[in-house]
Amino acid sequence: QAVPAALAGLAALGLIEPTGNAPADFKRAGYFRVLTSGLRFFRASRQLRRLALDMVANGAFAWMVLWLYQPQLQRAAVPLTLFGVVHAGMSLCQMALLARIEKAERLLGGRRRLVRLGALAPPLCFLALSLTANPAASIALVLLAATLGLSRPPLFSGALNQQIPSSERATVLSAVSAVRTLGIAVFYPMAGALMDRSLPLAFTVLGALGLATAVLAAAPGAHLEPAPAETPASEPQR
Repeated sequence: QAVPAALAGLAALGLIEPTGNAPADFKRAGYFRVLTSGLRFFRASRQLRRLALDMVANGAFAWMVLWLYQPQLQRAAVPLTLFGVVHAGMSLCQMALLARIEKAERLLGGRRRLVRLGALAPPLCFLALSLTANPAASIALVLLAATLGLSRPPLFSGALNQQIPSSERATVLSAVSAVRTLGIAVFYPMAGALMDRSLPLAFTVLGALGLATAVLAAAPGAHLEPAPAETPASEPQR
């Protein structure tokens, strides 16, 4: 991943921003101003706060599968050559779910149930992984956690956008992204310290905390159902 990222960075250095289209009095807002403006909007909208908290808090636990799956596969004596296959499988499973999202919602009885399942699946899988070093079970649980957990953010897109006026959408969504990044900066080092002590211990603690978060940070189900004209997004998390 380092080589493509470095090449992309070099290519970005050669990009030239278009000029002449902005008004004469145009002034680009700084990052801090964008963040504070978005947070002020959060303070005024309880529904938006609940949706963002659900997506960000539960998403932090789901994202841990990307950190934990390789140590678990190593613990289960899975050949190193299969690590990349498992990672690709996580993306393919997300794509398969999101491509058939309407069918999945009908099967479960609505989007709210699919979102709730996506919050519960990763911590339950973590708890199961703490108890097993079986290769087949490890791969199956990793794929299940990634498929249901990492597919949640696109399901929130419509619900979030319904709560944000078009004029404020970019600012507020940037604030959501900033809050998520801040949560990662605080939470992941602690998770890393647990992994250094014991991988089963890390799975147990993260599983228990994840289950509590899935219950306590759950957004009201009525806010999660798509609008009649909404088309589900289909962008897998990598």
